[in-house]
Amino acid sequence: MLDQVRAAIRWAATVAAAAGVCFTCSSTSWGADSKPTPGFVLAFSPQQAASKPANKPQTKPQPKLKDQRKQRLIDAHNRIRKSHGKIGLKRNPLLMQMAQKWADHMAKTGIMSHQELNSDEFNGMGENCAIGSNVEEVMNAWMKSPGHKGNILDTFTHIGVGVAVGKRGQTFWCVDFGRLE
Repeated sequence: MLDQVRAAIRWAATVAAAAGVCFTCSSTSWGADSKPTPGFVLAFSPQQAASKPANKPQTKPQPKLKDQRKQRLIDAHNRIRKSHGKIGLKRNPLLMQMAQKWADHMAKTGIMSHQELNSDEFNGMGENCAIGSNVEEVMNAWMKSPGHKGNILDTFTHIGVGVAVGKRGQTFWCVDFGRLE
């Protein structure tokens, strides 16, 4: 069954990319009660022209990342959270490593899927994955999908992001969320 789901996702991602559509996937793996929360959401969104993100200072600025795509993705999450009255997400080294490793895996295999999120460091974790050309496109698609939007606006406190380009030139995005309490 899992192989059939993966094959369907691979087909959908290929069709979406050929049609110029952003394809995203979301899951929340562990709830606040440390029990698995099933959920899998696929979303498609027409590509939209990129808009220049606004630069808003954070209360405690972290050093900027060298990869500007990653920094813009974190900044976009925090702008959206702030506009909804939520606290900003702090970058976490473990989540950054997990997200980049998974983005690399998706790019290598050409398959957008989710990893098993498991860490004793966090009280809850979630993940959004996408294939898209830029931060604005991916964020627009995620905000139009209830599952993705839910992860972005959840009570998570930390974030890790990964970006990798696959063999066919597709850009794979992975965002891992964690909650420390």
